[in-house]
Amino acid sequence: MVFVTFVSRDKKIFKGGLKISEDSKDGDGKKGWWSRQTLTAKILIGILILIVIIIIVAAASAMWFVMSITALNVTEMEPVSIYMDTFNINGTTEPGASVTINNQSVTPDSSGKFSYNLTNIEFGAENVTVVAKGTGKLTRTLIFELNRSVTSDGLYQTKTRFINETLY
Repeated sequence: MVFVTFVSRDKKIFKGGLKISEDSKDGDGKKGWWSRQTLTAKILIGILILIVIIIIVAAASAMWFVMSITALNVTEMEPVSIYMDTFNINGTTEPGASVTINNQSVTPDSSGKFSYNLTNIEFGAENVTVVAKGTGKLTRTLIFELNRSVTSDGLYQTKTRFINETLY
């Protein structure tokens, strides 16, 4: 690597092409920081600023998206009879949101808690759809599969599993 040092006519000292110091008595010829940067440095600084702006916009968009989704949590889905043909579904949403379970309107209390008895569950697999819609927010839909059967020894049994969640 070669380093070059030279002094210009107006006594400015340059080393390796970068200005190290200036020996000017009258103060003229001084340039601002940006104008002293090379084109490559300006391009790199511009790219860095653009990346920072993109990250900030992406973070703000993600926060908006998360904050605009209606809260919905099914906390319990349990049978309430020995025949397992009726289930109590409990959950929470945000206050003021509307809730439907299998297209039946359910009214949450002032804190967003709700409860619903799903009756006449048939044998076999049946989907249970829980939908919550908050004011000015995305609708959240949770779908569960409820499978009611009889064991080989004549006992009733049910299995519940989460299937899907959608936002629209």
